Amino acid sequence: MCDLDSPDAPQAAPPAPVMRPTPRRNQRQWTLLLAALVGLLILIRVIGNHPFPTPSHVNPAAAVAGYITGIEHKDLSHVSSYLAPKQRSQAADLLRALAQQRATITAPTLGTVLGDRGTATVTISAQVCYEPGHGKQYQCSPISQAPLGLTSVISCVELGGKWYATTVLRPS
Repeated sequence: MCDLDSPDAPQAAPPAPVMRPTPRRNQRQWTLLLAALVGLLILIRVIGNHPFPTPSHVNPAAAVAGYITGIEHKDLSHVSSYLAPKQRSQAADLLRALAQQRATITAPTLGTVLGDRGTATVTISAQVCYEPGHGKQYQCSPISQAPLGLTSVISCVELGGKWYATTVLRPS
């Protein structure tokens, strides 16, 4: 005979937990948490890239802003005024090369500025739009990935208390 109270007797399995759907309140909390996380990532991205300052010779970032703005508007005198004296003669060649490639720089933003005692580097983010061939549609890509070979780091130098760009963008 089988004694159900004996220690060797088979025990009944515990009842399975009742599976309930997640309450809507918890779903909303997770959704809000994910939305807040995405918002935070966007905020970090916006703070990481600043729009260009007003062009001037006050600091490296402002000098690069003047240089890039001149290139954007294809204004030779503007580009030349923000290039260091040794590089000014190359401004016309730069604008001519961009015109030959049918390229333009758009949507520039400022990245990091690193400097020490009269020299600095400024990282920029921009789009380069160009026509890849005759009759083909314009394409845009980030400045550092463009097939034109443009750099995203502009070197600057301080001369007589004013800042100038020394990097001449040269499309390949």
